[in-house]
Amino acid sequence: MKLIFIISIILPLQTTNAAAVKDLPVNIGWQYGKTLSECNRYMLDNQLGTDVSFKVGPPTGVQSLIRAHKYVLVSRSAVFEAMFYGRNTTPSPDNQETGTTKDDTVVIEDMDPGVFKDMLNFIYTDNLTISFKTMLPLMYAGKKYQLPKLIGECQKVLQHNISVDNVCEIIDQQSTLKKKP
Repeated sequence: MKLIFIISIILPLQTTNAAAVKDLPVNIGWQYGKTLSECNRYMLDNQLGTDVSFKVGPPTGVQSLIRAHKYVLVSRSAVFEAMFYGRNTTPSPDNQETGTTKDDTVVIEDMDPGVFKDMLNFIYTDNLTISFKTMLPLMYAGKKYQLPKLIGECQKVLQHNISVDNVCEIIDQQSTLKKKP
């Protein structure tokens, strides 16, 4: 008797949920059917609801204005938390004070805009495409913003790709990154 009662309650719920999904309007929003990672990526790519700007690149080179969401950055990095909300954090040796402009745009002069965008993509989605060329700059970004998972991904690429043919290039890139202010 109890089993029939439970089935009679559950079965209509399952049918109702399936019917509700089937009867949804065609234009239900870009969010429908996407994972959290896909939604985060969409929000970043389309600059929906962004609340912070970064001016990224060397002052004498190509600079880009990149928008992001403080909430996402703070949820992944103690450095961004300290930057935006003044929380105490133990700075990494590479972490430098980041300046802001009059309109509260964060100025980052020690990073290439493409590398910064790759770092943001990783922060938002946990997905990353690392090339041999961007591996060390991304590792620098990971250290600067205390992103151990990003550092680990870069180390994996380094371990799998280091060879006698490219070790000098890696050392050269590393010494260039160490010289950054």
